[in-house]
Amino acid sequence: MAPDTSPPRPNVTDIPTSSPSHDVNGTIINFPHVERVIPYRWHPESREIRAECTRWADRFLPNPEQLLLETERSRREWEGGSVWQSGVSEAGLWSVVCYPDMDTERVLDIAKICVSLYWLDDLWHTNEPDKLGLLTEAADVLVNGPPGPGASATAHVVWESWHPVLTRASDAFRPRLIETALRFIRGTAMEMVEFADPEEDPQWALTDQTYLSHRLNNMAANFIWVMVEYCLGINLAPEFAAYPPLRDNMHRLGCEHFCYVNDLLSYRKECFDEEENVSYITRFLNQGVPLQEAFDRLAGMVEGIERRYLSAANQLRLVYAKQLDVEAWLTGMLTTNAGAFEYSYVTARYQGRGASVEDPHGPGLIPRRRTGPMLIPPGPNHRFGTSKSSG
Repeated sequence: MAPDTSPPRPNVTDIPTSSPSHDVNGTIINFPHVERVIPYRWHPESREIRAECTRWADRFLPNPEQLLLETERSRREWEGGSVWQSGVSEAGLWSVVCYPDMDTERVLDIAKICVSLYWLDDLWHTNEPDKLGLLTEAADVLVNGPPGPGASATAHVVWESWHPVLTRASDAFRPRLIETALRFIRGTAMEMVEFADPEEDPQWALTDQTYLSHRLNNMAANFIWVMVEYCLGINLAPEFAAYPPLRDNMHRLGCEHFCYVNDLLSYRKECFDEEENVSYITRFLNQGVPLQEAFDRLAGMVEGIERRYLSAANQLRLVYAKQLDVEAWLTGMLTTNAGAFEYSYVTARYQGRGASVEDPHGPGLIPRRRTGPMLIPPGPNHRFGTSKSSG
């Protein structure tokens, strides 16, 4: 990875705890404590999986310079190096904390697929019409096979990431994997179009229902849960068809949990990067809620949805008391969401450089801090209008 020549972030650990205050760098708030009821774990072979994911990416990458031409973000990523290298690192990290109890080879499969999802997700930040063509290529290789001569580097990334898994999947399960990937691509394309002209339809995500429905696709939530089945080697489509609440309740509540955590922990980073921000924090600010109260409210929403998610899983366990596959899936769903929460605490993608350190006594990472004073820099005009962060 190229040396990081970007300026360091403010050292918020040196900022004294106080009520929200302001200076030229932004607003200081006290990041609220979030009580967690679902435990997380790290895969016992975390370091090995992350290292192998990096080696795999280095082996197959067909044309690094072509990748750089297909996105503009790589030149301004504050982490240093390219967005590709950052995505490979984040994919490995994500997989080992979200699937800690699963077979090592299958977790590595997920890490590889996550590389392509990170790449596709980062494409939309450019808001350029030609990037939609890259998404179309990505969808084509999933449905029709390997990329041909002259194909984009993005098409190669998607093929190399997904092909091994699609080959190993059963005939019954493979269509679900493909549809899950296509839903993510469609969600990403929708987001790209919406953000290309934020004035065209400013009401597109103002309701909880439309916002969460959109996030279910563009945050890869569907993929995350289908991969629980893949790791376990099961296909619960018959059970879902026979009792829709099994899937619908876990997906809906899981998506809310995933979305609230994402919005709580990514807002600061997106302000630092001067990105458009779609989040509950922004929605609260545009309703006139002070910044500190906005964070406190969303932290409370995270706690509430986590309890409801655990309660729903326990109720479904009673319905499927003698079906071991369903029991294993419910456990995996909870563990995956808990892992996504921990990932959000330790990743540079949300928290900034130096957010975590390697655990000297275990396979995972340790966040440097979870609560306390945090600097929120002045943000750009956000997706729901101009931010009213009055503190």
